[in-house]
Amino acid sequence: MTMDDLDARLRRRLAALADAAAHEEPVPLGAAVVRPDRRGGRAQSALPVGALGLVAVLVVALVAIAPRLVGGPTVVPSEAASHSPTSSIVASVTASPTASAPAVPEKPSPLPGGSPSPTAPLVPDAERFSASAVAFFDRQHGLIGGDSAGQGVIWRTDDGGLTYEKQLVPAPGILAIAVTGTAEAWAGAPTALLHSADAGRTWQKISSIPLRSVSFVDAQRGWALQYGDVANGLADGQLVSTSDGGRTWTPQAAAPCHYDPNIPLTFLGAVSISFADALHGWVGCSWPAGVGMGPKAISATTDGGKTWRLVAANLPPDGPSIGQISVGGYLTGIAMRPSGLGFSWASPGLNQKTTDGGRTWTLDPPGILDGPMISSAWLLDDRNWLALVRAGAAPAPQTLQATSDGGQTWRVVGNIPLPPY
Repeated sequence: MTMDDLDARLRRRLAALADAAAHEEPVPLGAAVVRPDRRGGRAQSALPVGALGLVAVLVVALVAIAPRLVGGPTVVPSEAASHSPTSSIVASVTASPTASAPAVPEKPSPLPGGSPSPTAPLVPDAERFSASAVAFFDRQHGLIGGDSAGQGVIWRTDDGGLTYEKQLVPAPGILAIAVTGTAEAWAGAPTALLHSADAGRTWQKISSIPLRSVSFVDAQRGWALQYGDVANGLADGQLVSTSDGGRTWTPQAAAPCHYDPNIPLTFLGAVSISFADALHGWVGCSWPAGVGMGPKAISATTDGGKTWRLVAANLPPDGPSIGQISVGGYLTGIAMRPSGLGFSWASPGLNQKTTDGGRTWTLDPPGILDGPMISSAWLLDDRNWLALVRAGAAPAPQTLQATSDGGQTWRVVGNIPLPPY
């Protein structure tokens, strides 16, 4: 029997059912109907009217979907729809499905090159984690901070970055993390400063000061750059210091990024700070001028931040050129060691290394211009460093990478988001 024959038989059956329903007297829904056999035989029990209507709906629906079963186009029989008491229901079912749209499939955590990790579990987009800051107490114990769908998140590891414990913290968008000793840690955000005294296991808000870069030399003394809030009159990059573990902060009169007191470079802002001890510190100064290049400078202090001097600067077109530092990229961070060794990173890409206290800088992997970019780095000693590396512009995949030869070669420690998810 062909599909056309089946279609014709179903339509004839539907018409007969509809005609029978039209000659029935009203009967309560679900009540049985008993009528005499028209051939003169004994009475027969008919289906309830409600069931009859259901049968009609099912028959029409079957007619509508039968072609789909064999690959043909979906057709709603116009004749049956115009005469059947159930036509409005059928039209609704066939034209306006009420089933909800399928959920967007979850995406796997990608590798630095953009390919999904074959072993990474699926992670909902709402749980995607953007890492902004990294700091390690030693080779095994460290912290990574950032944001997940507007929620501040800090990940803690006790095995060198193989596994992590995820913690939601009372501040959105962690921008900076600093640690000292074996247990003291601070996390800066646009709305608060958080503190942990147990190596990042628990966190408390200790100040409402907005910070973009933080550096501590012990449990009490620290320096930071404020996160700008122009609407409330707060200049971005204002230098502040604390002597009580971050509970109170004092603005510093000295402006690290002014190369001449008489000719202030108001367009050159402080973006990152790093202190090696209570006296020696460095500030990275930058301004995104455009076309992948921007004025930048490194300023240093030897008296705990009371006075600053530029040790390297490249300020085109009319500014001074001091020391040696590339103008490529927009400087976003620096990390310095007591030995005078240091590392700076810029967007988009282009990282540099110094071995003489910031006076001369040479290009250093893994970042290259318009290639992989570093979001944050931490120098455990002169050779062992860690960095958050993004495979390109956000939201490109991120990895935690490490070097044991002072930045010459790097290896991937883990993908971000980090396990457990």
